[in-house]
Amino acid sequence: MLGCSPACNDAQRLVDSTLMSDESDLRPSMTLRKTLRYLGADLHARLRLLEKEPTFSAKLLNLMTPSMLAITCYRLSHWLFCRKWEFLSKIFYVANCVLFGCDITPATSIGPGFNLMHPVGTMVNAKIGKNATLYGMNAVGAGVGGQRMDIGWFGGPLIGDDVVLGHSAKVLTHGRIGNNVFVGAMSLVTKPLPDDVYVFGIPAKIKKHLKPRVPQDA
Repeated sequence: MLGCSPACNDAQRLVDSTLMSDESDLRPSMTLRKTLRYLGADLHARLRLLEKEPTFSAKLLNLMTPSMLAITCYRLSHWLFCRKWEFLSKIFYVANCVLFGCDITPATSIGPGFNLMHPVGTMVNAKIGKNATLYGMNAVGAGVGGQRMDIGWFGGPLIGDDVVLGHSAKVLTHGRIGNNVFVGAMSLVTKPLPDDVYVFGIPAKIKKHLKPRVPQDA
């Protein structure tokens, strides 16, 4: 590029790498051990929400619920996706859709402590932080414009930690959703949101500012 400084060239290479069609460069690092650790945190998060003691029998019974089985299918599909074993990843993804009606794409990245109360009718394509709770029938993904690899997370939103989506709440935006955000039931989020807010409505509007949540280990 004529007349361009080294810094400009570096910036251009960064933009070009972001716009590449090869999605593999954007895949996070995920090991099987980390996947199993996340599953353990997911199970404990469910028990906390249900106010159950983490006994062996409680863990076993909740591990066999549709919610935990759907989360397990997602975790395995995501791990295989990160390993670039796309065919096997697709098998777990399709099984999740067929058996549990839960459409969480393999590219979706969700931190530990994920709680999915009702998997049927839930669709997610995003990057979500730890301790997220989805109550069911949620849609989380790109807004108008479809899948654009140059913004968001594989075209979906970037969502922070400690986020709660009420039943049938939708997040359809390429933007960022902050930490400690509560989206009320039946709400539709189409724009980025700051930290520590409660939103409600169609389109969702800030109704209340929340106290910052004390960080906790998942």
